[in-house]
Amino acid sequence: MKIQSNAAEDLLNPNNLAFWSIFDEGQIGLLIISPDLHLLEMNEAFCLIMGYSKQELSRLTLKNITHPHYIEKDIESLNKLLKSN
Repeated sequence: MKIQSNAAEDLLNPNNLAFWSIFDEGQIGLLIISPDLHLLEMNEAFCLIMGYSKQELSRLTLKNITHPHYIEKDIESLNKLLKSN
């Protein structure tokens, strides 16, 4: 399982210009969250959709931006994903 972790770390490496170029220039909203649900990185399209700046969003968690009806299912899905690694 360490291989998957290394692949994710390599992908998110600040020096991975191909990934960050696609992430930053994407026309759809993209978001990277931490295991504790903090919003770590977001592209400009995500900011426009949400109506907040990157600075404002970086102070929020997934719970702050997800409708209460969906948050438990989202957290359950995230936990499944984390356990699969």
